[in-house]
Amino acid sequence: MRKIFLTLTIILFSTFSNAYDQYLGYWQFKNTSEILKIYKNNENNYLVNIDIAKSIVMPDVGKTEYTLIKITKDTLGLKDGSTVIPFKLSNDGKVLQLTDRTYLRVNENSAKTIVKNDISCSKLRTQYQDEIGKMQINSLVNQIDNDKEINQLKIKYIRLQTDIQNCNIRIESN
Repeated sequence: MRKIFLTLTIILFSTFSNAYDQYLGYWQFKNTSEILKIYKNNENNYLVNIDIAKSIVMPDVGKTEYTLIKITKDTLGLKDGSTVIPFKLSNDGKVLQLTDRTYLRVNENSAKTIVKNDISCSKLRTQYQDEIGKMQINSLVNQIDNDKEINQLKIKYIRLQTDIQNCNIRIESN
């Protein structure tokens, strides 16, 4: 009797579960540190934050959160002007396709680590650009040759970027 009740409960629950909930979670743009998050708000609307790192580092720069619309009984989409971009989910729920962009499902801890590293790398890039810029301006204004110091700075930042997973601050070689 208990097994029958449990089986009926599972069937009943699965009947009422929302097909759109399969989209919920974190998604990593393939081979990048870009993470998007699909979630529900208190009004049961589905939303997507298309760039978590940008929304944390530069919250006033641009909109990163959008409301998703229900296209079919199990498909969500993003309205872009007069068109709707469907979110195509793989049968196993691990791959999300948006036009030509492929996203892979990641767990929350992985997503947070990726975003943290992306933000740290961005800050390191800014520090490097500030320091190298000051050295180059000093070289021009004072008409001095500080190539050795500039190269030492580049070496320093090449080492620092290796401490952050998948970080590349784009140091130009001479």
